[in-house]
Amino acid sequence: MSLSKWLKAKLDVTERYKALYTQAAKQRDKMIGLFEKMKGMYEEQQVHVDRQRVEINIQRQQLVLLRGELAQARRGIDTRSGGESTQFDQEEIRKLIWLAHPDKHDGKPAAQEMTQKLLRMRHTIQ
Repeated sequence: MSLSKWLKAKLDVTERYKALYTQAAKQRDKMIGLFEKMKGMYEEQQVHVDRQRVEINIQRQQLVLLRGELAQARRGIDTRSGGESTQFDQEEIRKLIWLAHPDKHDGKPAAQEMTQKLLRMRHTIQ
């Protein structure tokens, strides 16, 4: 092989190497750009996810409060009255009947009506 052919072949290989290197560098730069873009998108999504987590925690706290209010309502407790029961038990109804009994109020219609209501209430609680 002559020197000129050898130099020409070496030059061709060098040029192909440079072309491949340039192409690889462009691909690398393109990949870095895509990576940076995806990293930005990931960070945006993380911010969104963090906001959603905060919102979920707030809603969980509200749910706990609502469950507490519901439980109190089911027990007949009025939170506005300082937590005292708004329902009467059997003993309290017995005392109210004794207080409102028509015999103590000269047979007045209001006493008769209240006593009847209290008696019905006593039967529904049993």
